Amino acid sequence: MKILIADPISKRGVELLRANKDFQVDENVGLKEDALCEIIGEYDALVVRSQTKVNKRVIEAAKKLRVVGRAGVGVDNVDVDAATRRGIIVMNTPGGNTISTAEHTFSMMMALARSIPQAHASMKAGKWDRKSFEGSELYNKTLGIIGYALIASLALVDADFLAFEATQIGFFFALILTYLEKFVIEKWCIYCVWSQSIIAVILIVSAINLWISRGRTRKGVHIRAV
Repeated sequence: MKILIADPISKRGVELLRANKDFQVDENVGLKEDALCEIIGEYDALVVRSQTKVNKRVIEAAKKLRVVGRAGVGVDNVDVDAATRRGIIVMNTPGGNTISTAEHTFSMMMALARSIPQAHASMKAGKWDRKSFEGSELYNKTLGIIGYALIASLALVDADFLAFEATQIGFFFALILTYLEKFVIEKWCIYCVWSQSIIAVILIVSAINLWISRGRTRKGVHIRAV
């Protein structure tokens, strides 16, 4: 099987592919659409990240292609309908960056609660205004999270956050009960999450306007969209 890696991916991933003696793996990154169309016809598999656009034209030129692997969460850069009509499998790696996303979410929560970006900008401007950037303590506060359960639950139960002895509540569009039971996360209605949380982390951006416009948030709540 001939495999084309069209975007930079982890060296470990390349090594795993090359370890299979039945695979011929070629790395050719940064190809423009015309150049990709010229060579894709000889490959059985294509590996991309976000840069390469696997559109209808590319798929039509891929006479031997059997699978497109997206090294990442979404498949927005792949014309899935065109691939399906050709019998080409499109797959991704939805859990590949889950831990990183959860940790990033938690970092943003800390920065939000303590006004770190604002304090940093103030100091760069030559000021020392400590009183304006005291922020809020997280100890014994209520954190609410609105979104999809895997990343959401990992963000809620981050080991550092548990050290704050905070109450963790959430509204999950896709509920994974095993996570909630394992980490003692309370499942609340979306209205209650908004009204009770001192920090609200939204993984579904449309939920912000929906509930702020209705005046449902608690006074002084910190809101972070991820």
